[in-house]
Amino acid sequence: MRELLERDIERQVKILRCHFQRYREYPEPAQEALDDMAFQLGGNFPRTWPQFSQSVRNEDWSRAAACCHRKDISEQRNRDTAALFLAASERELPPAA
Repeated sequence: MRELLERDIERQVKILRCHFQRYREYPEPAQEALDDMAFQLGGNFPRTWPQFSQSVRNEDWSRAAACCHRKDISEQRNRDTAALFLAASERELPPAA
């Protein structure tokens, strides 16, 4: 099962990289956040997330953090993903209200 999961993740990330040509140059936290999103949404998700995708292409990690909220997952996972994008810009996630 673990091998199947790893292959699926690898396949989705490979698809994702086609949407972001500079993916390998992105900071590691941004890559990790993108990988998580690709795993959950599928590697082609950038086609339906235009504002987010433009933020990533511009390497505007703060804006990517603001645009990365997904439905049907926990708020904590959304916050963790946003924190990864903010870490890519060397900024901290604001404290929870």
